[in-house]
Amino acid sequence: MGEHAGFIIAAYAVTVAVLLGVIGWTLFDHARLKRALQRFPARGDMDGGA
Repeated sequence: MGEHAGFIIAAYAVTVAVLLGVIGWTLFDHARLKRALQRFPARGDMDGGA
């Protein structure tokens, strides 16, 4: 591949790890927020009853 193959492979590996981390955190946070929002009652009236 060349003289800089190790650096290129490491850069791609770090990029993939960061992207997987962001995706994983987003999925985790989505599930956490979904559970938290289920504690609140549903609002059927969005205009405040006016």
